[in-house]
Amino acid sequence: MPLAILEAMCAKKPIVATNVGGVGEVVKTDITGKLIESSNTEKIVQAILELLSNRKKMVEYGENGYRLVSENFSISKTVTSYANLYTQLMC
Repeated sequence: MPLAILEAMCAKKPIVATNVGGVGEVVKTDITGKLIESSNTEKIVQAILELLSNRKKMVEYGENGYRLVSENFSISKTVTSYANLYTQLMC
């Protein structure tokens, strides 16, 4: 899970990211930001410019991202998930 993206979401920032690794699990196009294929630099630029020109969308995506992180990646949920994982691996 990309920690920098989760941190940006905690700061209520909209996300423009490429679809690599676990990024697609948290960045949802038109919900928390824009998810772009990694080889398409033109679409990355276009997505950034689109957001910069639409303050309402920036705020909306930022709020949605904050809510997603707050509900799914709190410290208590993370600790519980790790504890469950360790328990499963030890059995």
